[in-house]
Amino acid sequence: MFPIRHALNVFLQLMADLQSAISNSRSFAELEEGVEKAVKVSARSLLSQALEAVDEQLMHSRDKKRLELVHRKQRTIVTTVGEVTFWRRY
Repeated sequence: MFPIRHALNVFLQLMADLQSAISNSRSFAELEEGVEKAVKVSARSLLSQALEAVDEQLMHSRDKKRLELVHRKQRTIVTTVGEVTFWRRY
């Protein structure tokens, strides 16, 4: 299950970052960069949580007689919003 509390924290941080970008920007270009950075940080965090939630669903739905959990490992993938790091079961 996707943790709603985490999503709320990400949203609140996004709002704080957007407010900071608005108040600290001297030009439209700076504002645009600040907004883009804030959105990408939030997207990476949400994507990481979503991937871990999918991994957990896969763990619970696997054939437990044939497939055994060996370990968890941290993975990093490159996405359009930057590098996303998450934990995955093997």
